[in-house]
Amino acid sequence: MTRPRPLLVAHDPDLLDDALRAAAIAEVELDVAVDVVAARPHWDSAPVVLLDSGLAADLVDGGVRPPLPRRRWVILLCRGTPAPLVWRHASAISAESVLALPAAERTLVERLAECVPAVASRARVIGVIGGCGGAGASTLAVGLAQAAARRPAGAVLVDLDPFGGGIDVALGLEARQGLRWPDLTAVTGRLSPGALRAALPHLRGLAVLSCAPGGEPELRPGSVRAVLTAARDLAGVIVLDLPRPPSAAGMTGLDLADDVLLVVPAEVRAIVAARQVASVLRPVTDRVQAVVRTAPPLSSRRVAEALALPLAGEMAAERWLRTEAGSGRPLSLRRRGPLSRLCDRLLDGWAEENPGDQERTGMAAA
Repeated sequence: MTRPRPLLVAHDPDLLDDALRAAAIAEVELDVAVDVVAARPHWDSAPVVLLDSGLAADLVDGGVRPPLPRRRWVILLCRGTPAPLVWRHASAISAESVLALPAAERTLVERLAECVPAVASRARVIGVIGGCGGAGASTLAVGLAQAAARRPAGAVLVDLDPFGGGIDVALGLEARQGLRWPDLTAVTGRLSPGALRAALPHLRGLAVLSCAPGGEPELRPGSVRAVLTAARDLAGVIVLDLPRPPSAAGMTGLDLADDVLLVVPAEVRAIVAARQVASVLRPVTDRVQAVVRTAPPLSSRRVAEALALPLAGEMAAERWLRTEAGSGRPLSLRRRGPLSRLCDRLLDGWAEENPGDQERTGMAAA
């Protein structure tokens, strides 16, 4: 089957030429429509829609019947400085951005390059987010990453929470040389997977990209997208430690995630908080599952039902985890403990969906 292509909807001939030139530079084929009516067959399936700003009014004012459904990843294109009306239309349709051509050609090329079909062996991206403060999401993220790092393809752990204190601390890597997010905030577009591999701190098959205390208070979505795109060619699994609530960079991570685990303690107040987090996640991804940190008297199944989410598994209480986390010592996954068994079961389930993932080699050799 042919993969969906980016969709260009434009009637301005100069804008059309600018967009086609950018696509040629990015080596990306486009589906082209002259108006929003002609765009209908490809509207839902296109990975990104490039929309002539002169046609945006048809979406805003209901000029198309039946109306096209609202979708993510729409970019408005215009020539020269965008008029105020262009920005109003962009806001009305929740456009990803407004690009003024030809000045923004490089940005458009980089965005189109992200739509190049991926090879089948790319990593599975797993997002982990807490349903409330102190839920144990970072502990699960570290555990999953360590479990995945034991496998031949290795793993990458990516910290997307600038206020989390740095996930490298949880692994005892804070003094290890290598890049952190403050070193990558200017990165956009294509990034060499090999260069990224060489630059990150490593620990037994696990590459770690951490935020740093005193670094950038807000990660940039473009940098996150560029880094994660490159990282998908490095290992079998990428684990994202996501911020709560999701920031703009966190939403970028969510958009790239194949699965998202919402970690929730079995407590009434935690369930109430987790419902709010789940309501933010649902419009972005339909692959959210609950991991419940068990505590009597609520069962894990009842917690998942209260959140209207599938139950992925349980995090049983482990005294050594509480002791090590409280002492500041690095977390090291115990092979026979409940957390290790949970992580292995989750990884095995995902591997059954994509058997080719287990055949890859990568970070384990680093």
